[in-house]
Amino acid sequence: DVLALNKDEKEVTITISSEDSFNSIVNRLEDEGLIEYKWLFKLFAAFTGGKDDVTMGTYTLNTDMDYRALLAGMSANSATRSVVDVVIPEGYTLDQIFALLEEKGVATVEELQEAAANHDYAFSFLQDIPLGDYHRLEGYLFPDTYTFYLGENPKYVLNKMLNNFDNKMEDYLDQFTEESTYSLHDIVTIASMIQKETDGQDYGTIASVIFNRLENTSAETAGFLQIDATLVYINGGKVPTEADKGIDSPYNTYLYPGLPAGPI
Repeated sequence: DVLALNKDEKEVTITISSEDSFNSIVNRLEDEGLIEYKWLFKLFAAFTGGKDDVTMGTYTLNTDMDYRALLAGMSANSATRSVVDVVIPEGYTLDQIFALLEEKGVATVEELQEAAANHDYAFSFLQDIPLGDYHRLEGYLFPDTYTFYLGENPKYVLNKMLNNFDNKMEDYLDQFTEESTYSLHDIVTIASMIQKETDGQDYGTIASVIFNRLENTSAETAGFLQIDATLVYINGGKVPTEADKGIDSPYNTYLYPGLPAGPI
């Protein structure tokens, strides 16, 4: 059994989540016919240190694999680990991104929300945004095509997308100082409203309207941006109504003057 001898040929795909114990993983290996003696496999894993290398993900294993190969095949560097390409479209909200990642088998929405809300990512542009609400990463997960492992650690997933944002913005980050009229967070927020408010034909016009309303508070709108796209963000993606203008939310630019709480 240790050397995978005299076993019928079989290939199995196994997904390991953050909630799986090593015992439950071993039970599945036995159920799938990859091992015969659970106690011996656990003993081997303990003595070789292979138990510590097993990590969450989706792996393709087979009955030709001996104990050492099975353990290596369920590790972070496994050649059998399944990957998937995920295209994040421009303009996707955080909730849409998380739903897409779950659909593709990368991580669950709940895992991604937890990692977004409570993990302190080492990027300067996030340092002034408090932990606790997963919406803190809204606008900072750069739209692109990514290759992820199935069952990936959600912290690694988000860090890869944040790192992409950091790389794309590298030439601009030095522009944002304490003396700047607008912070990077302000600009990302404004850009998100512009993108959601138009199909791309009149970015400049929408930008001018927003900056004029922000900077001329004595004008007709008195500092209220009155951007319908912010209502769509808080009403669940529906066509905004007059009633939506009364929704009490820091993202409601009809109810509160100035910029919304963050990107949409």
